[in-house]
Amino acid sequence: MSKRKIVDIYVICIITLLGASLSIFLKVNLIATTFLFFIFPSIYLAVREKKSFYKVFVASLSSGLLYLFCFDFLSQINNVVTWGPSVLEYKILDIVSIDTMLWTYFYMFYLFIFYEHFIDSSKSKSSLSFSAKMSFVIGILLVILLTTTHDLYPQILLFPKAYLVLSFIFSCPVILFYFNKFKIIKKVFYSMLYFTPMFLVYEFTALYIGNWSFNGDYIYIFNILGLYLPIEELVFWIILSGAIPALYFEYIFDNSKN
Repeated sequence: MSKRKIVDIYVICIITLLGASLSIFLKVNLIATTFLFFIFPSIYLAVREKKSFYKVFVASLSSGLLYLFCFDFLSQINNVVTWGPSVLEYKILDIVSIDTMLWTYFYMFYLFIFYEHFIDSSKSKSSLSFSAKMSFVIGILLVILLTTTHDLYPQILLFPKAYLVLSFIFSCPVILFYFNKFKIIKKVFYSMLYFTPMFLVYEFTALYIGNWSFNGDYIYIFNILGLYLPIEELVFWIILSGAIPALYFEYIFDNSKN
């Protein structure tokens, strides 16, 4: 890694720590922590990186506003996570808040722009591949199927240990399909190396100030100084979510060959 990118790592780490400090001191809401933990470091990386972020933008739309909408929709009706008070009161279908949608979009945007800046050195075309277009189509169909099923047969969408079930449904196909490709392992490892401690800082900050909390049905839940953390959150969000979006981005939206 070049000296320039080492400096960039230090800067975004400092932004994260400052964001955590300000969040705890001011007791800010979800929109504010979205800026502090996702948007501000993304802006910094966008300024530092001299290439098009068209792929990052559209990949964030696909994953953050389609697939993660489905995940959050099912999470809400199964009481997987309780989000804090909303700034933007409107909720899609009276279930998923606009605050949450903004959070999921910029969460994905930060992951992808980090990947483009630090890990993916290729100069790929800005046009969308067939797989990227199909990702949008499948995402839209999933949203339609999910909302229609909820209207007609809502009881079908309720199940125990929902966090574990949803995490397997949304993450395992990506892992099983792509993780046998040896060259990607090193790439996603670098992504995990940064995002695991970063998400850990954000997690405990958010729990402490009430951005979200956990009151559902989990395999096991840790009580750490009065903050409750399910083992599913530790494994699938804090540890693995630095890798899974990288796999998705590399093989669906990145046009370069590995």
